[in-house]
Amino acid sequence: MKLAVFYPESIYSAWSCSEGLANTFRRMGNDVIKCPINPHDRTMRRSEFPALDDLRACDAIVLSGMEHFHKHLLALYQDWQKLSVLKLGWFHETQEREDYGQLPLDEIKRTYDIGFTPAAQDEKYGLAWLPFGVDTEVFRPSDVPPCFDAGFVGLLYGPRQEFLKKTGLAEILRFAKVDATGSGGKPDVEWSARLLAESYRSFKLFVNLPSLCQHVVTKVYEVMACGVALLTPIPETSAEGIMRNFAWFTGGHSLLYYVDNPKPIIDEVLADDALRISLAQDGLAEIRRNHRLEKRCEVLLSHVRAGVAA
Repeated sequence: MKLAVFYPESIYSAWSCSEGLANTFRRMGNDVIKCPINPHDRTMRRSEFPALDDLRACDAIVLSGMEHFHKHLLALYQDWQKLSVLKLGWFHETQEREDYGQLPLDEIKRTYDIGFTPAAQDEKYGLAWLPFGVDTEVFRPSDVPPCFDAGFVGLLYGPRQEFLKKTGLAEILRFAKVDATGSGGKPDVEWSARLLAESYRSFKLFVNLPSLCQHVVTKVYEVMACGVALLTPIPETSAEGIMRNFAWFTGGHSLLYYVDNPKPIIDEVLADDALRISLAQDGLAEIRRNHRLEKRCEVLLSHVRAGVAA
C-alpha cells in the first residue's frame, strides 16, 4: 500500500509513535511518504510537505498524534477535509488529563475519518481502542550485562519530584534524560531514541514513575522490549475503562506493578538475580507475542483494506 504518515517531529514524542511508526510500515512492505511536523515551528511552508496530488495517490493517510499538530495541518492544507483519501488518526494523549483538562476533540476530528486511542476509557468519544506498540528494531535486548542496579529515564516534572521525595526513591535510583543533538545543533530524534534504548539496557531494574495520563505509556513497552526487568505503576482506581488498559499486567503475566511505594519490591528484585532475570525474560516474551508495533500497524491496515474493498 501507499501511505502518507504524519507525526510530530520531536524528541518528546515517543519514537514508536513517530519515526518508528513510519519505519515499521515501510519494513512491512508499504510505500511510505514520511511527513514529520515540528509542532513548535511556526515558519513551515506548504512546499516542505507533499502536494495534494501526492496525497490523493495514497491508499491512506495515517496521522499519529494529530492532537499535537492539527492546527498546523489544517493551516498547511486548507483543502484537507476535501481529500477523499481515508485518514486514520491515532491519538497519543488521553482526552482528559489533570494538566490540560480536555483536548479540543471537535477541532481535532476535522483531521481524520477514523480515530484510535491508546486509552480504553476514551472509547466513549467514538474512538477505537488501540494500545501503543514498540519498534523492536530499536528497542531490543543486548548481550552486554547491565551495569547499574535501578533507575529511570525521562522527565522529572513536578508530580514525579513530589513522588520521589515522598517515597525516598531519589536516594536509590539513577536518573537520566536523553536529549541528543545532531548536526547544526538540532535535536536528533533517531539518535535520542537509540541512546534511550541503551540507557534502558544499562539497568538491572527499570523503575517507571507515575504518569499524568491513565494508560500504558510507551516506556513500558520499550523497557520490556529491551529485555530489562520493569516495575511500573498502575492507577489506584476501580474505573472499568481505565483498568482495561492495565488488564494484561494483572492477568497472570510475571510483570511487576505498584500502586503506592515501590521500594520494598525494588529491594526484593535486586536481591534475587534469578527472579529479576525471569521477570525480564517473561516481559520480553510478552512484548514479542502481543505488543510489537507490526501488530498495531496491521490493525490500521485492516481498516484501509476494508475501505478499499468497499
